[in-house]
Amino acid sequence: MAGRFIKLYEQITKWGWYQNGNTFRLFIHLLLKANYEDSVFEGIPVKRGQVVTSVNRLSKELKLSVREIRTALTHLISTNEVTTLSFNRFTVITVVKYNDFQQATRLPTNDRQTTDKRATNDRQHNKNNIEDIEEQEIIEEGEPQPKQKRFTPPTKEEILDFCLEQGLGVDVDRLYDYYASKGWKIGNSPMKDWKAAVRNWDRRDKERQSTYQPTKKVTAQQYEQRDYGDEDAEAMQRQIEMIRRMQNG
Repeated sequence: MAGRFIKLYEQITKWGWYQNGNTFRLFIHLLLKANYEDSVFEGIPVKRGQVVTSVNRLSKELKLSVREIRTALTHLISTNEVTTLSFNRFTVITVVKYNDFQQATRLPTNDRQTTDKRATNDRQHNKNNIEDIEEQEIIEEGEPQPKQKRFTPPTKEEILDFCLEQGLGVDVDRLYDYYASKGWKIGNSPMKDWKAAVRNWDRRDKERQSTYQPTKKVTAQQYEQRDYGDEDAEAMQRQIEMIRRMQNG
C-alpha cells in the first residue's frame, strides 16, 4: 500500500495505556490523522503533529461514545501524550512526541518520481484532513440557527466533563455549591455561559495561588513590648489618682 506510515516500537506494549483499548485506539488514530507538515486552518497555524478535530468528530470516526472519547483524551493529557487547544467550533490536538513515531519511507535515491509522488500524497493527506473539517463546518453554518435557548444550570457531571476536556483543576463541588447558592448569577445578572464562568473560576484560583503568601508567625520571643515614655507614665499616674479620689468620695 502506497503512502507514508508510522512506526511502533515493541516497547509500546509496556506503555501505561496499552491495555486500555479506547485510549490506545484514540492515540493511534491521532498519530495517523496528524499533519505531516505545517499548514493553516481558518487563519490558525496547524503544525506538524497536530490534528484539527472535535470530540464529536472523534466519536463518529472511532465509533465510541462522546464520554468514552473524553475519558480517553483525559488519560492522554494526564500523561502528557497530547495537549489540546480549544476554539469555538473545533479543537487542535498536539501529539507531543509525534516525531518519535515517524520514519521516512525507504526509497532508491535515484527514484525521483516515487519521491515526488510521496510528497504529493503527504500534501494531499494534510489537505484532506483539513477539508473534511471545513466541509463539516460549512454544513453546520448553512443550517438554520435555533433561537437562543433559555439558560439551564449544568449538573456536576457536566462541569466535571468540561473540566476534564479543558484540563482545568477546579474544585467542582465548591464551584457548583457557590453558584447554586447565588441562583446561577454573575453579580446581579443571570448567568449566560456557565463554561466561561468555570474558566474564569480556574483562572482566578491560579492567580490567587500565585500571589498568596502565608501570614508570618511571630513567636513570643520575637514580640517586642511597648516602650512607655515619660509622658505615658505621667498620664497613667494621673488616671490612677483620679480613680482613687472617686473611690474616696
